Amino acid sequence: MSQFQFKFDVTSSSQAQTISATPQEEERNKESLISSNEKSCPFQLIDELSSRLRKRRQERLDYVTVDLPADSSLAPLLQVQSTFTAGVDSTCDKILQDIDQQKTDMIPGVYEGGLQVWECSLDLCYYLARHFDEIFANIATAVLELGCGHGLPACLVLREALDRKRNISVMFTDYNDFVLQGVTLSNIVLNSQGMLSTTNELDTTIADNVILGAGDWLDMSNQLCSGSLREECSSLPSNGQFDVILAAESTYTAETARDTAALLALHLKPESGIGLVACKRYYFGVGGGSDAFREAAASLPNSNEYRLSVETLQTFDSGMGNIRELLKVKCVTSVI
Repeated sequence: MSQFQFKFDVTSSSQAQTISATPQEEERNKESLISSNEKSCPFQLIDELSSRLRKRRQERLDYVTVDLPADSSLAPLLQVQSTFTAGVDSTCDKILQDIDQQKTDMIPGVYEGGLQVWECSLDLCYYLARHFDEIFANIATAVLELGCGHGLPACLVLREALDRKRNISVMFTDYNDFVLQGVTLSNIVLNSQGMLSTTNELDTTIADNVILGAGDWLDMSNQLCSGSLREECSSLPSNGQFDVILAAESTYTAETARDTAALLALHLKPESGIGLVACKRYYFGVGGGSDAFREAAASLPNSNEYRLSVETLQTFDSGMGNIRELLKVKCVTSVI
């Protein structure tokens, strides 16, 4: 497997200005726990999913296969190659041009790297393939993937749920809507084909059980807590808490490590829910990683009832690159 390295432009985060908040805003931020800074991209659900699926199925999609562990007995995943052509999406064109000029893989607050497949997302796919029946045996009617990009882990969950006739809602989220409408939607199409008897039935089933949402985590969390997203989409959990939350490479800075921990604390179902966080031990130059996530989970404001527990499931150390870890997170009863 080729080695991936992050090259981030983080100047916008380090130069954030202090902005006074109203009492109402302060209270809202306390409730959400998630960082609020100059990055602001309202969270919105992508509508008309059924028609988008039908249109995408009519397009030619070039792809590569992603082999899963042989001992999992699961078929390979399909990963779309770039679906963007110059002049088709002006926002994407400008961002890709900026990335090329700045020699960076992402620009915080503008583009969060969703057009690439990062190696920790593959670690997460391999684990899900080996332990799918164990994880989803008695739980999981609602699954969330944070910062999904290509969304291969959630695509695996969706495909296997369709194959097993399991009624599981899967929510794919990314900062950029063009990522979701480009690579994520294409991977959903590629990995769901042939799962049901007709494409109409398949697209209807997916539209009823899949949610795509783009924007800032703070706004998403607020809308989940308030129930406003549930009003837009009835397949979302009524209490804003998920049975399984997946996250790969979401802890690349100290801030995003804190945000990932805070979001799990707010939106992972207590006791029965499972969070799977795949990340590098340390992201050089930006300060995040698995240690930063553990520290963030341990330092969350004390709750009268629950705290996060973090367990290392797997460690990947080739001796030639950055050490990667796969963490299991639970929201458990606090010991008074």
